[in-house]
Amino acid sequence: MVRPRAQKASQLLREAGCRTVVCKNAAQGMGTSLAAGVRAAGDADGWVIALADMPFIRGRDHTPHCRGAGRGCGDRGPACGGERGHPVGFARRFRDDLLALTGDEGAREILQAHPDWITLYETGDHGVLRDVDVPGDLAS
Repeated sequence: MVRPRAQKASQLLREAGCRTVVCKNAAQGMGTSLAAGVRAAGDADGWVIALADMPFIRGRDHTPHCRGAGRGCGDRGPACGGERGHPVGFARRFRDDLLALTGDEGAREILQAHPDWITLYETGDHGVLRDVDVPGDLAS
């Protein structure tokens, strides 16, 4: 999912083998973008939500878990030191909840409403907790 006028990001993602979808209403917030992404892949068995502002995640460590969630095997997410992180996979049973997201609130409320439905796996990857909001966040 990319914002309108994000041609460079779209190009880089396509070159990496990703399918991109433009969210015309991305300025309304993360929830709106997530719902648009689920809508664009509505026939999927599940979805993996990976945030673009978390560049320190070691993807290879999470690939098996994300694949399982993406095939509808359950709702999964990493934890580091007991704190839930990203990416998070949602099985198809959450389709309607994800489609109902609006505004700037992401899927956190869905996770909070169903804490027993998500399987956390402990990882030593501190990148699952580290997002980049300002340039200074890139410093180690």
